[in-house]
Amino acid sequence: MAIAMVGSLVAGCGGTSTENEGGNDASQTEQAQTDAAATKSEAADSGDAESTSAAAEGDTLVVEIWSGDASKEAVMTELFNNYNETTGKEQGIEIQLTVSSEVGNLLQLAQENNELPLLTDSIGELTYEEGGWAYPLAKMPGGQEFLDEWESKTSEYGEWSKLEGSDDIYKPIYSVGGPALFYNKEMFVEAGIVDENGEAKPPTTWSELLECAEKLTNGTTYGLALPMQWSGYAEYDILFPGANAIEAGAFTVDWDNQTFTFNLTEPIETIAAIYQNGYCVPGAETIDNDPARSYFSEGVAGMFLGYSWDIGVFTTQYVADFDWGLCELSADDGSNYGVMCSMGYNFLPTSAVAELSEADQEKVMSLIEWLWGDEVGKAYVEAGLIFPANADFIELADESLVSEQTYNLMEYLAAGRIDGDVWDAWETIRNNVDYEGAGAGYLCAQIIRLSQGEITMDDFTTEANSTFTEALKLAIENGELDPEVYK
Repeated sequence: MAIAMVGSLVAGCGGTSTENEGGNDASQTEQAQTDAAATKSEAADSGDAESTSAAAEGDTLVVEIWSGDASKEAVMTELFNNYNETTGKEQGIEIQLTVSSEVGNLLQLAQENNELPLLTDSIGELTYEEGGWAYPLAKMPGGQEFLDEWESKTSEYGEWSKLEGSDDIYKPIYSVGGPALFYNKEMFVEAGIVDENGEAKPPTTWSELLECAEKLTNGTTYGLALPMQWSGYAEYDILFPGANAIEAGAFTVDWDNQTFTFNLTEPIETIAAIYQNGYCVPGAETIDNDPARSYFSEGVAGMFLGYSWDIGVFTTQYVADFDWGLCELSADDGSNYGVMCSMGYNFLPTSAVAELSEADQEKVMSLIEWLWGDEVGKAYVEAGLIFPANADFIELADESLVSEQTYNLMEYLAAGRIDGDVWDAWETIRNNVDYEGAGAGYLCAQIIRLSQGEITMDDFTTEANSTFTEALKLAIENGELDPEVYK
């Protein structure tokens, strides 16, 4: 029954799974460079002499793959090792995987030094011709045929795979994603937050979230783990889940008058109140995303505002060894406007493939077909790592291996909504904010200021709307956004 239920996902919404999940300071970037270099060196030095010799002679194409998705690392490593020993050995392909939360920065540096990997799941926004590192699949041998077949399986998302103003498909959608509130059922029962049957009763509104956070806080445990130090905190813990409770979405853009307005009073005031009353793990302003995850998985915090990929995190990286569930947060009047979904991508070619021979490009294309194929997709679904845009993966998956939480969130996503145009514009607008870390960093800082009592909610709204309106106008002035496209 669960398989049949999530089969409707293709008619639902869209998800991102490769956002930077850590901080962005220089030391982390430098360490990521060191780690990536070490990974490449170890991979080059390992393996038998025959494989190394074959690679040197050009018989084996070594394909470096860079990923920003640590939640998939364990499953990817197993899949890729098996591939190298079987299909890869037969076809003369060897995968070398590097996983880093700083992959975006690494790609920029690699591009400057002409050392890009051949495949990555963190692709640039620019086209290849404009100097970005993304390379259109349609230019690969057999690439257009692959895209045509893939689009037939994800027809609802075809248009979202194209870059604005281009017919080339750089980003065919692979998965969908969305936010949810993760909660520890055992802690809820202990705190007396239960229904008439004595079962854990999760919050359904933002005001109930505040009430639950208070009841879960007792001096040794806390209501919520808040990663205020994380660069993505304002988006993934506020904007995305906050949009579920707002009919107009997290923000509104008036394209005629070129103004930007946030609609997030309720969720932001709730987070500020949780902080001010001590219902979150202390020192939230210094906590990054991974430590916040560990506070939840270790039972220090009873709730965690997470994204779809966190299901895989809590089953592979920071294992939550207790009964836990997911829920949505709706408006206080009970209105549920649906999960605000986004889209995720799988590994795609970089501009480095343009330097390969046609024979080697064909090898890369065969690897892409495998990476997007049933074996990998099925493994990801069974591990709870993706919510596929291709429903075939769900039908192939062993239902007994798919977690209850995965099916639970799939149900939310299937009833969700895409506000694709305005979210595409959001990325451009936020990047024009004159602040270190751009708009995402600015929002994090403002929410911390509000939580610490330095500004009021009215101050926050006035300053944020003004800041993002100026960024909107700058994006339009620079030609990055055309208002007519969004009207």
